[in-house]
Amino acid sequence: MGKLVKKVSRETADISTRTLVQGSLLLSAVSAIMCVVNITSAYWDLVILTGVVAVWFLGTAAMLGFTKKRMLAFVLMMLGAYVMMMYYLITGGAEGFSIVWLLIVPPAAMYCLSLYYGLLFSLILGASMMIYMWTPLFQLGYEYSRAYQVRFPIVYFSVVVLCSVTQYRVYEYRQRQNTLINRLEYAGQEKNNFLANMSHEIRTPMNAIVGMCELILREDISDDVRENCFNIQSSGRSLLSIINDILDFSKIEAGKMELLKEPFNIASTIN
Repeated sequence: MGKLVKKVSRETADISTRTLVQGSLLLSAVSAIMCVVNITSAYWDLVILTGVVAVWFLGTAAMLGFTKKRMLAFVLMMLGAYVMMMYYLITGGAEGFSIVWLLIVPPAAMYCLSLYYGLLFSLILGASMMIYMWTPLFQLGYEYSRAYQVRFPIVYFSVVVLCSVTQYRVYEYRQRQNTLINRLEYAGQEKNNFLANMSHEIRTPMNAIVGMCELILREDISDDVRENCFNIQSSGRSLLSIINDILDFSKIEAGKMELLKEPFNIASTIN
């Protein structure tokens, strides 16, 4: 597990700012919805908590989107989520139901914060939950049943393991996809280089053949030789045209085709 965390930490340390903004906005929206639900249920302490958290995450999203204090916003985002989850754990929230929200933390954290940081945050929250549930501190908060006290941390860490394995699989498949894309790009570039070199190497001798046929046609030769030489010249020019078309297609694929704006004779083009 240690090697896995070290490897993932190197590869996924660069968290996308867009993902963080989306995660903050999503958490803000969920908190605002729960604030409305708590108002209808008359849980006024939860109304204050969810309202403050909604504004907190909205401010975090604004900080991520409009300032360069990315690390500070990242820490504030994790701190807000941690405080809210611990409040749910200790007080029980809505008659003990709010502890279920802790099960949403691992998948949400690993999606918004990347596998490494999401796993780290989930483990910190899980350790805090174990300290509260399995020590005398349990008597200071909401009176959960004995089954909740013993089994809920086990269920939570099972969800953490499942989410981390799933996210790591996604990470592996993404790496394989990037490898295949790089190979395809390399193969396409090599194909373009081959077409360009082939076109150049074939076009040079073909120009020589067409030119020599032109010189022969200027000589005093028999009609049969002139006809054969003319056929060779005509075929050579057709082949040169095909080679030029291949070279043009390779330039289009490579993004190197240049369009020139010049006047032209439409009648000649139609002919």
